[in-house]
Amino acid sequence: MSHHLIIRLAVLLLLLSAAPPIQAEIRPETRWADPSHVLLKVTFPGDYRAQWDVDRHSGGDLFVRADLAVPDEKVSGELVLVERRAVLSRGFGDYKAEAASSLDAAALMLQLALHLLERIEPGGPIKIEKETTLELKEELNPILLDSGNAAGGFQPPWNVYAKLAPADNDGRKFYINFTFTVHSEQGSQKASMRLQGRADFSRRVFPLEGNSGLDEWQLDWRDPGDPAAAAAGQAQTLDELRAAIQAH
Repeated sequence: MSHHLIIRLAVLLLLLSAAPPIQAEIRPETRWADPSHVLLKVTFPGDYRAQWDVDRHSGGDLFVRADLAVPDEKVSGELVLVERRAVLSRGFGDYKAEAASSLDAAALMLQLALHLLERIEPGGPIKIEKETTLELKEELNPILLDSGNAAGGFQPPWNVYAKLAPADNDGRKFYINFTFTVHSEQGSQKASMRLQGRADFSRRVFPLEGNSGLDEWQLDWRDPGDPAAAAAGQAQTLDELRAAIQAH
């Protein structure tokens, strides 16, 4: 190899190593409701804490890694919502029988976080180009949440204090302090919760491949009378479970 060729190759390698990595950028039309992945940490009144690491499949499936903590106990596990009808779960220790129903908590809190982000910055994540502090007070309109299997909401007045910041080109970090009103027979009082984490908007590979086996997973149904339940009992992989549900 000639001396000049070695120099050219060395220069080329230096240029390639110095070039910034190619990163997907957020499209201007992207809404807060469109993330492919969300890491959400929530601190509820009473010092109850939860963390959900959520991946969204293009077909509507969800993969959720859950870490739940009360003052004296911690519970962890994984959930997969399949075709919006079946729930796979593993982990959760002594609470395994209740694992499937815990998906609603994750879905409702994810809805709440994305709804609040949309309200405080209607222009979408593309508008957050630097660390930004925003506040919003709502006197009239409630927040209505619905997971398809559970519903809830927050009555006015409520207010939000938030800090938002870029996280690479395709993500946004958020810290939200949400203060709301609790109405009861004893009257109305204020309560608050914190929601913080990161939303990513580039396409990601779903954590569970279609050919993944189901032996380690518990299968439950959003509707106990789902017509696909009998056929799905023979499914050995995630793709087979999807196919059984789609056929019914």
